[in-house]
Amino acid sequence: MMTKPDLNKITHQQLRSYILAHRENDDAIKGLIKRGNSHTPNYPFPQKQEDI
Repeated sequence: MMTKPDLNKITHQQLRSYILAHRENDDAIKGLIKRGNSHTPNYPFPQKQEDI
């Protein structure tokens, strides 16, 4: 039986590879989603109706 890697200590690419090999591991998928994507722009939340 293979032990699960520490999802907080492996790289983004290692986590992606792990998920592709273990698609049933919901914790790994949630961990990848939680990390987000550093290339995704952040948009400020509108404070007033005029900002929308």
